[in-house]
Amino acid sequence: MFQKLKHNFSCAMYIMKLNVQGKMEYPAFLIGWFLSNFMQFFAGVLSIKFITNTFYTINGWEFNEILFMYGLSVISHGLTVIFFIQTRFLQYFVTNGELDRMLVRPLGVFMQYIFAWTNLIGLTDLIPGIIILVYGMVKIGFVLSIGNLLGILAVLLGATLLRGGVYILSATFSFWTKRGDLTELVGEIFDKTLKYPLSIYGTVFQWVFTFIIPIGFISFYPAGEFLGKDTGYNLLLSPILICLGLGIAIFALGISFFYVGLKSYESAGN
Repeated sequence: MFQKLKHNFSCAMYIMKLNVQGKMEYPAFLIGWFLSNFMQFFAGVLSIKFITNTFYTINGWEFNEILFMYGLSVISHGLTVIFFIQTRFLQYFVTNGELDRMLVRPLGVFMQYIFAWTNLIGLTDLIPGIIILVYGMVKIGFVLSIGNLLGILAVLLGATLLRGGVYILSATFSFWTKRGDLTELVGEIFDKTLKYPLSIYGTVFQWVFTFIIPIGFISFYPAGEFLGKDTGYNLLLSPILICLGLGIAIFALGISFFYVGLKSYESAGN
């Protein structure tokens, strides 16, 4: 068992290495993407600043507190783009027959699929996220204790797995639909709801994004715990632990659903 895991891990690292080398063939493209992404997130920060300058707070959240929350969200987004960007393109793997090659190799299909494209462009999302988070931490006087740092790492890991798991679940419908899945919709939901406190939405949306599609645990609830903010729900467990647990559970569910869908794979035909 250990030898098999070691072999799979070494193969995954080699595939990632090849992907990184391929992306580095076009460094100007990477630099251009970084600049455009930096402007995108800078515009996001400006929009938050404009609203808080106008209304002073957003449902009790001040500008620097929202930046702290937004930074957590952007970093997990960047990590998802680095490691799980291929989950947005499963429909092309299905219709172009890319999975055929994976099925005949002596490696797990999901492992090959998930490491098929390590995306360096995700760094252009990750770096602005780190800048936003650090700036927010400094401005709110965040205490850099071991417990808080471990909490931040747990949130980022859980949030990244949660995002990746939701993308896998939504992409797996491609096995049946062939063209078209739910990844674009999921991406829009992530982008439109995670910039501001979840508490600004109506009761129904808050409930949905807490208990049905639990994206509130990506940044809102963990940030609320770090900052001691009232998030509207008295949760039985720490939102940080819930974030990590949900991330692991949803990612595992996504893998299981992927293999269910794989049974319906019909190859690309001719």
